[in-house]
Amino acid sequence: TSSSGNNDEEGSSGSENTLSEGQGDDSSEASPSGASRPEERGTVGGRALSRDYAIDYMSCTTTFDELNDLRLRYSIPGEIPLKIPGKKDTPSRPPRGYVTLYLESFKYGLRCPLQPYFARILNGLNLAPGQLNPNGWRVLSGLFILWDRCCQSEPTVDEVKHLYQLKSSPKDAGWYYFQSSTKSRKPITDLPTGGGGAWKRKFFFAGGPWGQVAQIDGKDCRVPPRFTVPGCLLALDVLYP
Repeated sequence: TSSSGNNDEEGSSGSENTLSEGQGDDSSEASPSGASRPEERGTVGGRALSRDYAIDYMSCTTTFDELNDLRLRYSIPGEIPLKIPGKKDTPSRPPRGYVTLYLESFKYGLRCPLQPYFARILNGLNLAPGQLNPNGWRVLSGLFILWDRCCQSEPTVDEVKHLYQLKSSPKDAGWYYFQSSTKSRKPITDLPTGGGGAWKRKFFFAGGPWGQVAQIDGKDCRVPPRFTVPGCLLALDVLYP
């Protein structure tokens, strides 16, 4: 299965105001006042181990016009508020009831509310939706299409883990990408490389019924709304509404 576009390669990533309100001084950027980004972060198994996430040191460049266009283009229900983060917000830990999302992710399959397939995979990987880079969404969407064409049920978490390893680089702590488990077996190919990281500044908050809860074998499974370190998930990361 082939996936094309202009973004990151498989192995790398590159106060609350609603749309009904005017954009005040508090919503121009998301960088904490006086914060400096740590220079080094440890890694274990290719995963960055840090609670100082790169997104918290970036200015948000999303505009109200872009959110209006996103709502119309992807038919996002009115009961799901879309907000631009303010200066006092910490994007890796969105306000209660909200989740951090990226405009770019919608081009590669993400929808709001979050589809049950994606919710089940993110739950199994212990990842918040905003932690998966654009190529990660390409991979998950490509696997779903591949399974469908092979008349199979949708991919399971175990199948995704068998085919791919979840990786993160220290300089991009908080964001994750998929790396094929073997060089000879790449179910999803032609993933774009390079393209810069402009997508990283195009984030926003989505609230209300954004799709945090998914049904798995008759049980409710929650998608973490806050950034986490996979494999080191805290109960608070899932239980925090």
